[in-house]
Amino acid sequence: IFLDTGNTLRIYEKDAAFQYRARQQIVKLLGVQENPDALCDRLTKRYDAFKKYARETLIQPSEVEMWTRWMLPDSPADTLAPLATKLTRLWINQNGRRVPRPDAKLTVIELAKRGYTLGIIANSVSTTEIPEWLEKDGLAQYFKVVLLSSQFGRRKPDPYIYVEAARLA
Repeated sequence: IFLDTGNTLRIYEKDAAFQYRARQQIVKLLGVQENPDALCDRLTKRYDAFKKYARETLIQPSEVEMWTRWMLPDSPADTLAPLATKLTRLWINQNGRRVPRPDAKLTVIELAKRGYTLGIIANSVSTTEIPEWLEKDGLAQYFKVVLLSSQFGRRKPDPYIYVEAARLA
């Protein structure tokens, strides 16, 4: 059984202070003198174009490409590339806190007890956020496969991501 994370295992929870801290950290990490909300408003327009491209082509660019080509194409790529993973996590956080659905853990454990092979296939811009959440919540052991579009380079509903997940399982 392959599960998704967004709105299946987890949901966004709005937390204004958490979100604003993420915006502040983006500004700090980039070393720019800009209002955090203004910067994120500007980046949102670029992120929307990035998402549109990914949805239309079913290609999921890496975190580095997301930041160097789409989000901040005028910034030096060699400066952005080492920051891409952290920037991506902060970008996710500036939209809200991702929290597990109340019944998610119990459901995963029950499915595993019943002998199902479990996997995750997720359209994710981050390579670290989902694996770290699974470890933190003690769920990693239940998933034989965790296939993220940001690592695989293709996104759902491209059949190749499902075929690869099945092959890995």
